[in-house]
Amino acid sequence: MSTACSAARSASAPSTCSWSASRSTHGSGRPRCRRLLELAEVERVTYLRLEFVGPRQLYLVADVDLSGDDAEPHLAVRLRDLEARVSSSPAVVDTTLSLSAPDEPSLVV
Repeated sequence: MSTACSAARSASAPSTCSWSASRSTHGSGRPRCRRLLELAEVERVTYLRLEFVGPRQLYLVADVDLSGDDAEPHLAVRLRDLEARVSSSPAVVDTTLSLSAPDEPSLVV
């Protein structure tokens, strides 16, 4: 099973987020997308796929636009750090993040 994202970014952007694999929002993905956007480094999300891989366990794949304009080697380190932070939640089994292309529309209007 997977869910899509279509949620608004919150006004405040804390640097940590928590995830849950609850099916109470199955089909909308809104709280999960919001949590990804709450990370200070994430400016926008252009793709989000959540796979339920087991009881209360998610695999998250997303294309994100990071804040700033860093060189490629630094971006790779930032993406790896974000993946580790998101995957540190007991509900997230693994995370794969990629950079959004500039011409890709944001999932948030």
